[in-house]
Amino acid sequence: MKRVSIQVAAVIVGAGVVAASALLLPDAMAQQRPGERGPGGPGGPGGEASVSRSMKGMDRALKGLKSQIDDASRKAECLKLINDFQRAIVAAKGQPVPEYLLRGASNAEKEKKSATFRNKLILALRTALDIEVDIIEGRSEAAAAKIESLITLRDKAHEELGVEED
Repeated sequence: MKRVSIQVAAVIVGAGVVAASALLLPDAMAQQRPGERGPGGPGGPGGEASVSRSMKGMDRALKGLKSQIDDASRKAECLKLINDFQRAIVAAKGQPVPEYLLRGASNAEKEKKSATFRNKLILALRTALDIEVDIIEGRSEAAAAKIESLITLRDKAHEELGVEED
C-alpha cells in the first residue's frame, strides 16, 4: 500500500510541476527581450534578424500581393501577405541602419540617415495598414494603387540611402 501511495504522490507532484510550468511559461516568454526567440530565431544561435532578411521578406510579400491583389477569391492569402509585409517592416525598423550605409559619414549624416531609414519604414507601414483595410473592404483597385506607391517609396528610399541591391 505504501508503494502505491508513493507512486500516486509522485504522479501528483509531477502533474503539479507540469501545471506550474504551463502557468509560468507565458511569464518567461514575456521577460524575453524584443527580438529574442528560441534557437534558430532572432536572438538564438542563428543570430539577430537582419535588415537584409527583413527587406527580402518585404519584397517576397509585395511580389505576392502585386500578383494576386485583383483576385477577390485570394482575399485570405492577400491578408496573410500584407501581414507578413507588416511584420517584416517592424522587424527592419527595430534594427540599426546597416553599417555599410553609414560608412564614412559624419555623426550628423549618420543621424540623418538613421532618421530617414526609420521614417521611410514608418511611412511604408502606414501605407501597408491602408492596403490591409482596402483588402478587407474589397477595394482591390485602391490596394493595387497603394502597392505601386509602396514600390515607388522603396525605390526612392533605396536610392536616397544608397542601398546596395542584391
